[in-house]
Amino acid sequence: MSTRPPYRVSGSFALPAVEVGRLFLHGDVEALCHVVREGDPQSAWYAAELLGDLGNPAAADTLLWCLEAHGDGVILLCKAAVRALGQLGESRARLMLTELLREYANSDERNAALQALGELGDPRAVAPLLDTIGGGGSETALTALGRIGDVRAVAGILERWDRMWSYPEFAAAAGALGELGDPSAIPALASLAEERMGPDVRLAAVMALGRVDDSGAIEPLIGALADGDEHVAQAAAEALGARPRALPRLLQALRAPGALTRGGAGPAGRPGRCRRRRRGRHRPGQATGTARHGRLGPAEQRDGHAAQGGGHGARAVRHLGPHRGKSRPRSRRPRSARAQIGY
Repeated sequence: MSTRPPYRVSGSFALPAVEVGRLFLHGDVEALCHVVREGDPQSAWYAAELLGDLGNPAAADTLLWCLEAHGDGVILLCKAAVRALGQLGESRARLMLTELLREYANSDERNAALQALGELGDPRAVAPLLDTIGGGGSETALTALGRIGDVRAVAGILERWDRMWSYPEFAAAAGALGELGDPSAIPALASLAEERMGPDVRLAAVMALGRVDDSGAIEPLIGALADGDEHVAQAAAEALGARPRALPRLLQALRAPGALTRGGAGPAGRPGRCRRRRRGRHRPGQATGTARHGRLGPAEQRDGHAAQGGGHGARAVRHLGPHRGKSRPRSRRPRSARAQIGY
């Protein structure tokens, strides 16, 4: 039985996938371009995908030709060419992709064009991407805006806030605003972090607030510590732990009785409780006090012990100390003889 890969023969010539892959491994851009122009649809599609992976600008003319000759019979080829042009960063493709957005009715084709515009990174693509919000491919357009990184897109996203209605759209908007990192988006992100939104939206909003370098993001993150979803509360704790300026407000929230003990603030959804510590004699060389807490003073040490093991607020405090991301050192007290034999 033959082990040769199957291939189609509907074009001028056809190549097995392994042959096209061999051209890719040899970096033969000219041969791959010939396959795109003259090969059967399957071989041409595969070659266009590989041209994008090679990243050689010499393939730009062939890929642009694919868009000019687009039609019902070469939909897959057009999608591959669009992605490849985005990977190449070909600036000539911007106008053509913008025109194709008006012609493409298929959602897959629109998403491919929108993603390519984001990968091009051209700020001139911000306007057509903003016009797509609220229609087909809105999530992909928002992701592309975040990838471009033009802060001027923040105002456009906020102006079109009423056009968004689904949770995936709001999550994509939060991700884009977080990538752009403009403080003017903090009120919108704070509203998304509220309980009335789904957990995926709240998580995206909290992560976006963590990327905005402004003190106005601290208060919404403090409120998110008491979120009913554990992942949202943990993301808020990590975001606060990366902000030394958040320490005074975080400690104030920890001192408030019951302020951070709702939902995900405690283990298994229960309110955080203080652990009982075994009483023992201090041994020489054992880390205690400020040595174990790093920069925290006596009052902060008491707050850290009060919340130890309970809430995500304590986790944020520990992120600020020298043992960031590590467990605290344990006592090396030997077990008793009765405990060792199983009594």
